[in-house]
Amino acid sequence: GVAVPKSMSGRCDKLGRNSRLTRAGVSNPALVEKSVVKALDWITADQNADGSWGKSYKGAMTGFALLCYLGHCDLTDSPEYGEAVSKGINYLVELGDQKDGWLYVTNNKHGGAYAQGIAAYALAEAYGMTEKDFILPVLQKVIHRIVAGQKQDGGWYYLETRKGPGDMRFDDFGKNEKMASDTSVSGWQFQALKAAYNTGVVFPGLEPALEAAVKNFYRVYSPKNGGFGYRKASDASNIKHKLTGVGSLGLQSWNKGHPSDEQKKQTLKSAVQHILKNNQAMDYNSADCNLYSWYYDTQALYNYGGAYWSSWNRRIEPLLLKAQSEDGSWPAEGSGLTKKRSGGDADIYRTALCTLMLEVYYRYVY
Repeated sequence: GVAVPKSMSGRCDKLGRNSRLTRAGVSNPALVEKSVVKALDWITADQNADGSWGKSYKGAMTGFALLCYLGHCDLTDSPEYGEAVSKGINYLVELGDQKDGWLYVTNNKHGGAYAQGIAAYALAEAYGMTEKDFILPVLQKVIHRIVAGQKQDGGWYYLETRKGPGDMRFDDFGKNEKMASDTSVSGWQFQALKAAYNTGVVFPGLEPALEAAVKNFYRVYSPKNGGFGYRKASDASNIKHKLTGVGSLGLQSWNKGHPSDEQKKQTLKSAVQHILKNNQAMDYNSADCNLYSWYYDTQALYNYGGAYWSSWNRRIEPLLLKAQSEDGSWPAEGSGLTKKRSGGDADIYRTALCTLMLEVYYRYVY
């Protein structure tokens, strides 16, 4: 069989997976496993005939769905989900092939930028875990689009449509926009690049891009309040964006680009304290529920470990298990943010974020 990259090996060892759940302080590992399987069953039933997921943002939603299967080590040969996984991978490969390395379906500057990172992340993991040759040529183009679209500050911005020769128009990341990069968009491109690195394949410019991205996360970090901002450090005081988990995960995932080990250590400590301080009353049905930021916070705190992680997991694990619907999906949350941000794709978007949070215990081995 294929040698799954070491950092993902925890997903594929069922006994090991169980002990990782226990070690992470999960009160009922069997219940978490049951919840993930129910979610994957729902995701499978929600797949479109063409292999995609979603209605409007098919590239991004297909990426999210695939990440959930891969996070549970359900690959193309999975008895339960192999067919759905194969169709999803084929859909993204064909999309990237037709669009010369782009993975968005809906042509708007916001959705396209997110779709590129999310779907590229899934495609890179799919290649790393299956080593199916047909994925690689498209993955190389997809990763090139991200590396080439990086701004000088080390982050990424939305897509822009520019005029080409004659009447041609083409899309690209707004790397030359005067605006500073966007931490939220940057987070997905960063995860895609890290997943590409994990494949062991050499992608031109990949390592310098990851290092520059880490430097950019420091650019938006505010030592004053311990948070990471949306476009600049002073935005960190606006907790509406809640992007501290994004910056934290970035610093944890790549070891170059840090001013010093000491500064990295201090920054991460302040950041996890910031996350816990600003999420004291966590309730799925409240107006403060933010599944998007919790997805990042959960990974950052799991990586950090210790008492900070225990404090977080004691709340997030029961919250997610209790909120899940009987059919395996997750219902609209109190804030309605998932609907606001993804419209007709809210169900798959929300369910994927919750599933990925419940897979955090074994998705990565650092």
